[in-house]
Parts: sequence; structure tokens; C-alpha cells
Amino acid sequence: MVNILSILLPTVLKAGEKAKSSQKGVSHSYKKDGSILTHIDTELNSLLCQTIREHFPDANIISEEEDSVFKPDRKYTFTVDPIDGTDSYSQGLPGWCIAIGLLNSQLTPIGGIIYAPRWSTPTSDETLVVIEPGQHPTINGESIFLDMSSELLPEQSQVMISSSLHKSVNIRHYPGKTKYAGCAVLNILAITMYQRVTCTLITPLHIWDIAAAHAVLNALGLILVYSNGDSISYKALTNRELTRELILAGSIDSVRTTKKFINQVSE
Repeated sequence: MVNILSILLPTVLKAGEKAKSSQKGVSHSYKKDGSILTHIDTELNSLLCQTIREHFPDANIISEEEDSVFKPDRKYTFTVDPIDGTDSYSQGLPGWCIAIGLLNSQLTPIGGIIYAPRWSTPTSDETLVVIEPGQHPTINGESIFLDMSSELLPEQSQVMISSSLHKSVNIRHYPGKTKYAGCAVLNILAITMYQRVTCTLITPLHIWDIAAAHAVLNALGLILVYSNGDSISYKALTNRELTRELILAGSIDSVRTTKKFINQVSE
């Protein structure tokens, strides 16, 4: 199979370096929904979408910063989040990334590029995750392999949580630690990068927030499901709708274990 994402990789890296160099002192405004927007978001969105259109003129593009008409008969659908974690980015924090997702004609996530130029791993000062369709995902050029040899006790494990999770979920009985990366994509990918992070709890998000990371999970045999066990249907999300409820990401066992300690509450 052709390496589809490698065609876009130089542009993603260019966008990441542009965002990194522009982060200090960046100004921001607010969208109608109260979320933060910077001029870098819109600038990078134009760059990324233009590159996708040049190489894949028949593909759908669903971008956070640009409305478009979704055509269900297309072979590929790209999702574009020019800066996932704009709030973190606007405050000078490292927890943000550029995310390009790829879905096939059945709207299954099959590929993605996630570039977080300021998010460190144990071996690098940045994070670049690439998953080509039908291939094994890599992080900073090395294959991602999950270490399932040692089973953590619940009190030894950690979960990633969304910034607004406290509004709808009671997790006070969870015996381990909770962490927040600064953006949805890195929250999800943490279960593939850090051994003690076993699960991620995700409040409702858009297609561009999850598609790229979901492709990585699919390739590694991990799951991304609603709290009732239902799979994510991307058909509804192509209309820019939010996922409908709490989502959990991890292995089948870690998701099952984590669900025992959480309780969704009425808002």
C-alpha cells in the first residue's frame, strides 16, 4: 500500500516548527463556543488543507477551522486539527500538537500524523507519531510496542483525563493517579507512550480530536469506546457533531477495570 501520510509529513513538520517558533507571545481570541483561537490555528489550517487538496483532490477534508461539505462516496476522508490544545498553546504550555487523521470509505480510522514539537518522550524532546494504513505505528521513527508483561495494580496505574471531566464524572474512588496532557490527542496517545498510564477518559469531542489517535490504537489492538461499550460511529461525526458521551481508551482489560471506579453524574 502506498505511504499516503508520508506525502504530507514535510508539511506537518513545517507547520509544527512554525507553531513552535510563534508560540511565545501569541495573541488569541474566542470563538462563539468560548474556545480559544489564535492566528496560528488559521494559518496552519490553510497550509495543511491546501497540501492535502494538492495531493488528494477527491478526498474529504474535515477541519476544525474550516467548514466543508462531506461527500460520503469519497475513498478517503482527512481530519485536520491544526493545533489540538489551543488553550495550552496560547499560555505557553507544551501540551499541544498538530493532528492529521485518515479514514477509509467505511469511515474507519486507518492512518494519522501527530506532531507535538514541545512534548517530550523518554528519548526525545519532541513527539512525532505516524501510522500509515496497514502498517505499524512509529514514534520518533521507532516502532511502538506495548509492554503487557507486567500487570499493574489499580493503585499503581494512572489515567489521563479531559480538562472538563470533573463536570460530568465522579472519579474520586479511582485508586491511582490522574493526569492531563493539555490536549485530547496526547491524552489518548499517552496509553501508548507511558507504561503506567493504562486508560484515558474522554469527554465529548469532535472527529478531528480523535481520528488520528484512534488509528494508532486500532493498529495496536487497543480500543476507543463509549462508556456503555458501544463503538464510535464516525458517520455522525462527519457533520461536525460531538461524540455523544464519555469515551474510554485503552486495552479491553484496562477499560473494564477503570469503569469499575467511575460514576457519571448528572449536570
